[in-house]
Order: sequence, then structure tokens, then C-alpha cells
Amino acid sequence: MGRAFSEELDSMEDTLMWSASVDVPPPAPAGLATPCLSVVIGSGGSFTVATALAAHESSTGPGTTLALTPLQYVQRADKLPRHTALLVSAEGKNRDILHAASKAFTVTTSSEVLTFSSVSPLASLAVKAPSARVFSFDPPWGRDGYLATNSLLASIVLGFRLRGSGMEAGPLAAFLSLYRTTDRLDRIAVEIARTRRLLALHGTNGLIAAVDLESKLSEAAFAFTQISDLRQFAHGRHIQLAREDAPVPVIAFISQHEDALWHSTREELPTQVTVVECALPADQA
Repeated sequence: MGRAFSEELDSMEDTLMWSASVDVPPPAPAGLATPCLSVVIGSGGSFTVATALAAHESSTGPGTTLALTPLQYVQRADKLPRHTALLVSAEGKNRDILHAASKAFTVTTSSEVLTFSSVSPLASLAVKAPSARVFSFDPPWGRDGYLATNSLLASIVLGFRLRGSGMEAGPLAAFLSLYRTTDRLDRIAVEIARTRRLLALHGTNGLIAAVDLESKLSEAAFAFTQISDLRQFAHGRHIQLAREDAPVPVIAFISQHEDALWHSTREELPTQVTVVECALPADQA
């Protein structure tokens, strides 16, 4: 199982500062025929990375970026328009990412691999593909734990940087420190342990946190997590909260521009439901 989860969390600020400062190669120059569609592929925890990169690029770039699991990609690849692909895998050895890579290297105009193992099967597969670039980094945290928290954080930051986006590590480091040194999450943690259930609400940027939380709680066999955006929640997802005999705790990941929507939603939640609001850092875009 690797390191204890608490030890993984203790390393996060150092991981953030390293991944924001380590040397990275410049992005590949965009050609005149560069496709307007980009795909980021990741499985398990790496799907959080794919979600983060796709959300950022789709909101700031000229084209569209999709986050897909390996199976989703393999099933859709032949029907997608001309596209590029980024495959993310910390260890680069699970069968799903290798299957997706084999497909991507045959149908994309260009592919990239982000990994922390230069001798992995994924890296070995990529070096044989003429249109693939391999970005392999030697991380300072050693072997990550089962939930691969540091690998995931570093992959997001490095993915941003490899795509030409800057990363201000200071505000995010302060945010991580805040939630590590307060008891604001203790109450909902107790409720999740008791009910083994959680409803994660989110807006635009909060989707990344919700996807990651669902991944960690599921992979740790700790709780079932349902994810919903703030308006989809109003379409029947709210009814389960009315059960007084089995209330579902709620966590809401909210950006500043979603305050009004969240507070109007919050007022409608039953009083017996444990609700924790997680205010996200100010938007950087």
C-alpha cells in the first residue's frame, strides 16, 4: 500500500513547489494544421488530472479538450475528428493506459506521455511511436502511497506547464495549508465514516475536486460518492436528502462567482443534513 495517507498529505506543499519550478521542455510549436481537438487520457486517479487539464484548456484555449478514460478513448478514437492526445500515468504500466496509448499512437496527429517512470511499459511504447513525445520526471517524494496524492498533484501542475500555462504555487500552497491546519472538515469526515455516503456538489472549477474526492473515497473503500453540479442537483438529486432516517452528508466546492447560486441552494437543504462548504481559491483565469 506504500506510504500512509497522512504522510502523502505532509509532502503536498513540497511537491507543489517542486512541480512548479522543475525544468520542463517548451511546448511543441503549433503547426498550421494543428487540430482544434485535444484529448487527455487517464485512468483511476489520473482521470482527475485529465479532468483538470481539459477544464483549464477548454476555458482558456482556442480549441476543445476532452477528458476521457482509456476505455472511452479506445471506443471513440476512430470516430473523433483529427486530434492530439496526452496520456497521463504515474507508473505507466496499467493495461488500460497501454491499450489507449497503442490506439492513440496510430490515429492521432501527435501524442504526448506524462509519467514519473522513464523505464515503464508506457514510455517504452511511446519511444517507438514517431509522433509521440515522452515527458518523464524524477519526483522528489520517492514512492507514493496507494492513493498517489503527490503524483496526482504534480501531474496537474506539470501538465499545465507542458501546455504553456503558468502556475502560481503560492496561493495554492496556502490553500492546502489552510485545510490541513483547521478542523473544518472534521465534522463531515465523521458523518462520512458513519453513513459511508457523500454527495459532492460543485460548480465549474469544483468539478476537479469532486472527481478527485470520489476517486479517493472509492479506491479506499471508504464511501460511495455521488457527484452533481449545482443545477443538476435540483433535478431529483435533492430528494434523497429529505430522508430523516438516513441523511446524506454534503460537501460543496464553490468558486467566488458561484456564491449566489450556492447560498440559494444552501437555504433549501434540510436542517438535519451535515453540509460543509469548501471555498476554492480565487479564479486565476
